[in-house]
Amino acid sequence: MVPNRRLPQQDSQVNESMETRTGILALLLVVLWFEPVVSQAHDNDANAFIGTFCGRNAVTSLPNFIKNRNNTFDDLRMQLVSKRVLYARAQALNAGDPVFAAIQCPKYLSVDECVACFDAGVSKLINCTVSNGYIIFDNCFLR
Repeated sequence: MVPNRRLPQQDSQVNESMETRTGILALLLVVLWFEPVVSQAHDNDANAFIGTFCGRNAVTSLPNFIKNRNNTFDDLRMQLVSKRVLYARAQALNAGDPVFAAIQCPKYLSVDECVACFDAGVSKLINCTVSNGYIIFDNCFLR
């Protein structure tokens, strides 16, 4: 009986098969090594309006409220620009009719894009002359 010997051609095929399996295994390990990522489209130029709300609570003095609101908006914008942040809050409590406000933008925006969204929100909220108003865009939330 002759021992079971491999021909050189068979050894070559076995080596190629092992190399292929090793390559596939290495590729599989690399794929599994990374966490899955869910991509979301961020079309920052299309700052879509989502909704707005203008509260129902009347203010005591409209001129005081407008002054406090405008001072608060100015403070928010200054924080965004000078601190280069995507979130800010401010308040104005002068002469009654206090105003509390906040702006928040997602992390994928630049500060300039956040400021542009803030400006768009202010231009719409400026018409709200009662308390508790807010506006939502794809790129920011202002209240």
